[in-house]
Order: sequence, then structure tokens, then C-alpha cells
Amino acid sequence: MLVSFGALFLLSFSLSVFFVMLIKQIAKKYNILVIRDIPMTGGIGMALAFSITVLVFLCGSSRSWLAPEFWGIVLASVIVLVAGVVDDVRELSVAQKFFIQTIAAFILIASGVKTNIIFVGAELNALFSFLWIIGITNAVNLLDVMDGLAATVCLPILICFFAISFLNNDVTTLVLSMTLAGTILGFLIFNIPPAKVYMGNSGSHFLGLLLAAIALTARYAPSGREMALFSPFLILGFPIFDTAFLVMMRIKKGKSAFNKSNDHLALRYLKQGHSKAKTLILMLVLSVFFVVCGFSLSRVPNLAAFVVLVVAVVFSFLLTKKMSHVDI
Repeated sequence: MLVSFGALFLLSFSLSVFFVMLIKQIAKKYNILVIRDIPMTGGIGMALAFSITVLVFLCGSSRSWLAPEFWGIVLASVIVLVAGVVDDVRELSVAQKFFIQTIAAFILIASGVKTNIIFVGAELNALFSFLWIIGITNAVNLLDVMDGLAATVCLPILICFFAISFLNNDVTTLVLSMTLAGTILGFLIFNIPPAKVYMGNSGSHFLGLLLAAIALTARYAPSGREMALFSPFLILGFPIFDTAFLVMMRIKKGKSAFNKSNDHLALRYLKQGHSKAKTLILMLVLSVFFVVCGFSLSRVPNLAAFVVLVVAVVFSFLLTKKMSHVDI
């Protein structure tokens, strides 16, 4: 089984390298979606690589071509990708972005990509899923403020989803996580500092929506281990923390949470004098910390999971207190 999923990883990686490089050359030749001589077309290349690899899997598997979760994920991700391209050309308003993300979220939920918490009703599961999809999509978008940052911190998240789904023999999450990991790694070759290609708003929204969807397809623990319900919050803890930190800093300065500012955590590390490479490593370490906590939460009894959760919360509080004092 690992060999076949490894083949999906290699296929998505190879296609990502090919499409990112090809579309980069086209963008530069015709001066389309180029800022400071760097194309913002990485998201388009990633989307092509991811979608083609998923289609190849469907062709070669015994799964029905009508498998709703796959088609829902592909359709929803393409919608936010196209909207992101438009946003890169001419900036969309917050209301317009929210409207498009709402459509994508409803498509995912209707296709079965949603929470299945047994002790709440269908309506609350749908509401939780909607808030999760919108929140994670925008969290990853906000994270994309530095060369290589969003792609780098998302790789350990996908490795964790792969590990959980492998242990649970969950084919859907295995396919999606391996395919997206290969896609991101192929793009990252062109995006590590100094970046030759940006993912753009199209890529960050595309990546965020897929991470939100993959988290919803995964199974974390059997009944009786209720603390495992918090696993996805910790696995995606770094993007969530980064967004919460950013919003708090903006509110602290009396600014709207929706207004742009340079209060991002990564930019504060740069302000401290760290190089881009060192800052990227620090962000990766933080992402790995949350991922390890999230994975542990899915594997241990409730009491031990509670301790892990407390450790993650205390760490987040201390990090917030430390970095909020960095003047930027």
C-alpha cells in the first residue's frame, strides 16, 4: 500500500514541478500575474498537479468515479483558486471573498466533507464544518507573508494527517494528504528564499481549503476518547495560532482585524534580526511542535491528552506574551 501511495506522491511532486515551471515561464513571457518580476502563479501549478493526480487515482482504483468527497474537494478547491486569481489581478473585497468561500464550504459539506461528531446533531455538525473551512482557509492565506513560509509549515501538517490515516487505514485521507504534500514540495523548490515564484492568493486559499477539507476527512479516535476531537485544532495549531496572534495584535493597536498590517509573527522574528532562512526554520519548528501535540492527542487516553492540550495552550500563551513585545 505504501508503494502505491508513494507513487501518488512522486506523481504529484513531478507534475507540480512541471506545471509551476511552465506557468512561471508563460507568466513572465506575457507579463501576467507578475509582481516585482516574480510570477504569482504557483497556486495554478499546484492546482493542476493536485487535480490531475487525484483523477489518476480515481482512474486506477476500484472507487466509484462518483465518489462525492473527491469531486466535492476538487470542485471547491478550483472555485477558491479561480477567485484567488481574480483577487491577485484586482483585489476583491472581504465580502466578495467570504461569499465565494461560503459557496466552496457548502459544496464540501454537501459532498460529505464535514464533521461527524456523534453527540451533536446534523445542523451543528454542518455549522462547525462551515466555520472550520472558512477559518482554516483564511488562516493559511494570512500565513503567506514570507518566501516559503506557508508551504513549509504545511508539510508537517500533511505528514501528520498521512500518519494518522495510515494507522487508521483511511484511504481517502491518505490519498489527499500524500498528493497535496507532493504538490507543495514541488512548488517549494521555486518558493524557498529567494522566491522565484509566489503562490499568490490563489495558491494560499487553495492550500487552506484543502487542509481544512483533509482535516475533516480524517478519523482521529474511537468513541470513548473524546479529547481526540481537539486533534485537528492542534495539528493545524500553528496557522490557527498565527491568525489569532495577528488578530489580537491588530485589535490591541485599535485596528480592524480585516485591515492589512505587518503584525505577523514571522515578520516580528525578522524584526529581531533573524535571517529569512532562520525565521523559516523557527516557523517550521513551531509547526512541528503543534503537529506533535495534535498527533499525540489522537493516540493517548483522555487524561494524557488533557495534559498535552494544557501544555500547548500554556506554550501558546507564553509565545504570545514574548512576541507581542517586539516593536514592529
